[in-house]
Amino acid sequence: MVKTTMITSFNSKKYKLVIAKMSDSIKTSKQIENATKSLVLLNRTVRQEQVELFEITKAIF
Repeated sequence: MVKTTMITSFNSKKYKLVIAKMSDSIKTSKQIENATKSLVLLNRTVRQEQVELFEITKAIF
C-alpha cells in the first residue's frame, strides 16, 4: 500500500519531499514483492528436493 500525502499549497520543497516519500514507499513495495517471489520459488525448490529425497529413500528401502 502506497502512502500519499495531501498538498494544500504548492511548495516546491514540500512537493519534492512528498514525491521522495512516495518513491520510497513504491521501492519498498517492489522489494517486498520481489522478496515474496523469491521465497515462493525457494519454497518450490525445497518441496521438489523433499520429493526427490523421498523417492531416493523409497528406492533404497
